[in-house]
Amino acid sequence: MIYSNDKHFFNKINNQEREELLNHLGNTSCDIFLWLKNEPENLEQFKSVGILSDKRICLEISGSLLKKITSSTLVNKTILIKFNIKNYFYFSTGHLSSGADNRYYLLVGSPIFRHEQRKDFRIEASRLHRIQFKVDDEVFEGLDVSAGGISFKAKIKNNDRFKPGNNYPGCKLRINQFQCNIRSAKVVKTFEKIYKDKTDGKNYKFLTVCLQFHGLTEEEENALASFILNEARGIMLAKKFLSK
Repeated sequence: MIYSNDKHFFNKINNQEREELLNHLGNTSCDIFLWLKNEPENLEQFKSVGILSDKRICLEISGSLLKKITSSTLVNKTILIKFNIKNYFYFSTGHLSSGADNRYYLLVGSPIFRHEQRKDFRIEASRLHRIQFKVDDEVFEGLDVSAGGISFKAKIKNNDRFKPGNNYPGCKLRINQFQCNIRSAKVVKTFEKIYKDKTDGKNYKFLTVCLQFHGLTEEEENALASFILNEARGIMLAKKFLSK
């Protein structure tokens, strides 16, 4: 489910993503910010240091020595939670308890929302969406696309052609009947991956090319982002209908 305004979206993550996030918090030192509703000025910063079998996240308070020896004012209260993983911000509610040795334990509630800017929202290629990208008058089959960039697959022989950092002017994006001129696209990364051929069913190795768009006007970016968002909403509504 997507909750949105003109520029930002809050996407509710599924149970599998939730499990992966909690394990990441427990196994990686992450900054976690906690505060009471309507009291953002009293925000407290913690660092994750572990995870318990019941999925509570073990925390240590960050900041000065005085803060570390003073008990948090958020203990035994329902709190708001914010943390950052892989360039995304996540928000939820939860409950904080205290333990020995200045340790705290955070029980993260449901749901957890991921914050996304509109230009980062993506759709994947499917039987409903054919994504194509023209580079140097050659058309490639897209894998996924956002208003900020695209990934497509190419034959392995293109390895030397698509090097990270290379720029390609005068590209063209097509999603079904929607078309958009891309003034410039820059290769961000490439990697090899096995894909199944739709015609013979065999597996073949292809080069996956990830590019970032440049030079779009605000109007063009908004048009592309709006189209992608509307298509994504349609997919979600269809999935919701079919799951009933």
